[in-house]
This record gives sequence, C-alpha cells and structure tokens, in this order.
Amino acid sequence: MAAKKKSSKRSKKSARGKKTAKRKTKKTRAAASRRTSAKTKRTKKTAKRKTAKRAKPAKKRAAAPKREFGEGNYKATREFDKAQTDFVAKNRDRIPEMGREAADTLDGPEGVELEQAEQETLKHAHG
Repeated sequence: MAAKKKSSKRSKKSARGKKTAKRKTKKTRAAASRRTSAKTKRTKKTAKRKTAKRAKPAKKRAAAPKREFGEGNYKATREFDKAQTDFVAKNRDRIPEMGREAADTLDGPEGVELEQAEQETLKHAHG
C-alpha cells in the first residue's frame, strides 16, 4: 500500500504543476493584452495630438539665411538655370533666327566694337 500512496502523491504534484503552468500562461496572456491595449491607447492619443497640431495655423518665422559651402552662389545658379530654360521654352521657334541676326551683326559695322569688347572681357577674366 505504501507504493500506491507514493504514486498518488506524484500524480497530485504533477497535476499541481500543470495547473500552475496554466495559471501562468493565463496571467501572461492577460498582461500582454493589457500592454497592447495600453499601446493602442497611447498611439490614439498621439494621433489626436498630431492632428490637433496640424489644425493650428503655422506661425511664420523669419527664415535664417542659409550658409553656402564651396564655390559659387547656389541660389543665383538656380535662378540663372530657370531663366535659361524659360527663355528657350518661350523662344524655341525664334532661336535659329536670333543666331543668324547675331552672326550678321558680327559681320556688320558693329562687329569691330563687339570684338574689342570681347577682348576686354577676356583680359579681365584671365587676369
């Protein structure tokens, strides 16, 4: 009979272990669901804050001048490029005619003055 008692005690212990394991998993599941619900609440709150911030009109601050690094003025370069593309877009049909007019001007009476002006600018450029 003593052997039977030992086996019954073992079965009770193993049953207890299973129950505690089940309890632990239930507890961890409940805790995990609480954590996820808390996270969703937080995200909803932050979403509300973000939409509230967007609804307000933005205050305009005086823009600080941007520092440019390297050589050249980037803003002036962008403006020049834009002006060039606009010119070409507006005068696409007249550009060949303008080129012929410029060539005729160089061959005409003003050509000598234009050549001298070109030489003068080259002297200043190469310095």
